[in-house]
Amino acid sequence: MDSLELFYKKGQYCGNLDKIEIGQAITNYPFDSAKTIKLVSFKVNPLVGNKFDETKVIESVSLDENLKTILIDILVNYKTTPEDVVFCYEPRDAILFTNAKNELMGYINLCFVCKTSFEQSLRQTHFFLGVNCPEKWHLLKLIFGAAGITYGISCKSNLSLSNPEIDSVYNFVDESAQPEHGLEKYYQWVYENIRYPKAALASKKEGKVFVKFIIQSTGELTDIEVVKGFDSQCDKEALRVVSISPNWKPGKLEGCTIRQAYTIPISFKLPNQKKDR
Repeated sequence: MDSLELFYKKGQYCGNLDKIEIGQAITNYPFDSAKTIKLVSFKVNPLVGNKFDETKVIESVSLDENLKTILIDILVNYKTTPEDVVFCYEPRDAILFTNAKNELMGYINLCFVCKTSFEQSLRQTHFFLGVNCPEKWHLLKLIFGAAGITYGISCKSNLSLSNPEIDSVYNFVDESAQPEHGLEKYYQWVYENIRYPKAALASKKEGKVFVKFIIQSTGELTDIEVVKGFDSQCDKEALRVVSISPNWKPGKLEGCTIRQAYTIPISFKLPNQKKDR
């Protein structure tokens, strides 16, 4: 609880200058009708539409009045221009609002890895919430920790190294994957190994092939495909070269080695013309 209170008391990191007092906030939906606010974690999302499958929940905690007040303040008063939204959206945590009959009124699904959320009201009423900002996500993570929820608040609980085929693939990372000796050396290797298709040479075809692949946590390149090409033979040659690439250094997110999606352009220029990326 100490780390939450220390950070929380610092105040207006991304808070709205027109602060909404708690007494006013709780008169708005869903706080006006919620008897209980729960924090839950899960591996498989138990919340779809108005259905809630409790058997899929890993952890569940009902907030005490102190944490409830802090959570409401964070939700309604932390408003600013959102940072870039990345739609990996693989929620592992949620905030549940239940009424006096313990019936689910609505929920907020949270993906702490890519900082995206989804609110679902089971009434014809919108949630009274602020918008996303970096400090708001940090505070939400702290309040989950203070309540005793540990699963899903870091990338470590989203990764399953013993079963890599179900791991998430990320586009946004803290430290991007890269070739062992850097991109410049990698492109040099690519063009040393490219064999310009004879038919394309004969018809003087030039262009770029955009090749997408996934760098596994081991550094191996898999799921290689052309997302935009210009000639079937050149597309095929670009695929061939990328498929024999040496392993890359994998990307990292919150200290975890992850699987990352990556796209590179490969240029086909006629002889004596400078190649570019």
